[in-house]
Amino acid sequence: MCLTRDLAWTPGQDLVPEQLAQRAVDVADATGATARVLRAAQLERLGLGCLLAVGRGSPNPPCLVVLERGDPVARRKRGARVPTVVLAGKGVTFDTGGLAIKPRDGMLRMKYDMSGAAAVIGVFAALPALELPFRVVGLLACAENMPGSRAMKPGDVLRAMDGTTVEVTNTDAEGRLVLADALCYARRFQPEAVVDIATLTGAARIALGSHAAGLFTPDDALAGQLLAASRTSGERLWRLPVGDEYAAELKSDTADVVNFAHGEGGASLAASFLMRFVRGLPWAHLDIAPVAWSQADRGFEGRGPNGYGVRLLLDWLSARAS
Repeated sequence: MCLTRDLAWTPGQDLVPEQLAQRAVDVADATGATARVLRAAQLERLGLGCLLAVGRGSPNPPCLVVLERGDPVARRKRGARVPTVVLAGKGVTFDTGGLAIKPRDGMLRMKYDMSGAAAVIGVFAALPALELPFRVVGLLACAENMPGSRAMKPGDVLRAMDGTTVEVTNTDAEGRLVLADALCYARRFQPEAVVDIATLTGAARIALGSHAAGLFTPDDALAGQLLAASRTSGERLWRLPVGDEYAAELKSDTADVVNFAHGEGGASLAASFLMRFVRGLPWAHLDIAPVAWSQADRGFEGRGPNGYGVRLLLDWLSARAS
């Protein structure tokens, strides 16, 4: 948790996407996990057009970090399918809003917009303490959302890794874009469960205040597991709706879907956008925007970034192992 907090405290100038990726690699090297960093050329070949577009306005290119830790014996069995859980983290190292630039006060803490990715790194730092009979994969979608001369524009149409076309209606709704490609990439592992964690929407903060993160999943069993882990860890979750009923509000005239729709239920709309890219896999989305930064000292959580999600995810993984 201290590692996760330190990462979120780090000024954006000192933790651009490549540096965040290197911190993840360092943790993997220290804990016996494997790490790969997919940089711009590889992302182009794989077709991760949404992640690339978010990072286009910055001189610091985006990347996707793939962390893996699992049973090495099972992995050596030729042709064996290894049970897998995927954790995907939003790693926007600084979010200006892009061309839809944030107001000054709204931008002040945006160095913490990679708190989801930081939580996944924190989990991997602790994994050696757990005996897990399955593989854990961490995906960190890292980018810097800047209003540079090549930045994505409202009206641009992006193509995600699975071929879905996305009309950009708000360049400040970038987190769901980077996660869309990460969730597409997650499908290649044929996971038994996927959980993404992200400081995704201000709407979640409006709905829940600063004492609970939003939990979105159509899977009641997975919701029950995560809510149980929430009670054990003390990191509070509150389940909010997600589903196809929101799809009508995300329709585009020029693409398959828009990345942002005006109106009520913004956190559920964002989660429903993400759900499109998991294609029926057991999946949950944790919107930690309300809780990843504490406004004041609270119990054992100091003011500022608090490492939310590390305890929760570790307790959930432990419960699955038992």
